Amino acid sequence: MEHVISVLFQRNGVGTITFDPSPKELKAHRTAGGFAVEFPMTLRLGMNRSQLPQPQPLLSNISATLFLGTDRIGEARCEGHLFFGSQGGDGADVSGASASLVWTDVITALPSLEQLRGERPLQLTIELRAELCYLLPSSGPRVRSEPCSVYGTAHVTYATQVWATMLRNLGVVDYVFAQVPLPSDPPAGWDGVWRELSRARDARDVGGDAGWSGCVVAVRRALEAWQKIEPEKQWPTTREERETLTKKERLACLRWSLHQAAHPAAHTGEDEWFKADAQFMLVTLCGLLAARS
Repeated sequence: MEHVISVLFQRNGVGTITFDPSPKELKAHRTAGGFAVEFPMTLRLGMNRSQLPQPQPLLSNISATLFLGTDRIGEARCEGHLFFGSQGGDGADVSGASASLVWTDVITALPSLEQLRGERPLQLTIELRAELCYLLPSSGPRVRSEPCSVYGTAHVTYATQVWATMLRNLGVVDYVFAQVPLPSDPPAGWDGVWRELSRARDARDVGGDAGWSGCVVAVRRALEAWQKIEPEKQWPTTREERETLTKKERLACLRWSLHQAAHPAAHTGEDEWFKADAQFMLVTLCGLLAARS
């Protein structure tokens, strides 16, 4: 099974690490600098206890690199040590420990992931690393044997609804889906537009009255630079004329409307502009640029 990793010791199977392929939910929480998402898994290590005492297997230092296709999206860890000792009727250890592989990152990693994911379910490739050793029998405190490395790859698909619900519960869904990717290098002749776009983003990140107002002013200047490259178009006054507009013409009209909305920012007080204004105008500008390309 693609979502199961075998744990080997000296080429012999010791147990398995199984990622839940269809969890009802994915737990997540915000951190000071970003977020943490938990991918549930179950760990089982075989242990025949018919003759005691005997060494007890222990798994530790569990970590993984996460991929979406060939794109590396981050690193994850499972903290603590996991060992097993319950006994089944035949003397074999049948215990399983529920644990989570926790992916932590800055909040801006989520828009990048969503752009890669598109509308598909989240299909993760998990390249896992861990250490396996044994707790040796002793009359006093037990000691660990020399550890050996464990490697394995799992492929897990999480349902779109489960992932979307996690984003909503995390409180970043609006932030995630408001991102519009644009090339970092502007097309030839568009340096002025990209320069003002960068200033708008910087002002938005600073925030506060000056930040929100400064963001809208930079959006206006970006539109003015764009207007010198390609003219805007005012909306026709009659319904009949509006219905004849092409998609390209409608986008040019929408650009004109955004320009008119941003225009007063340079002539009014900073306290008249808010975060919602800045977010709306910046995202709309990015959307218009993306639609053009």
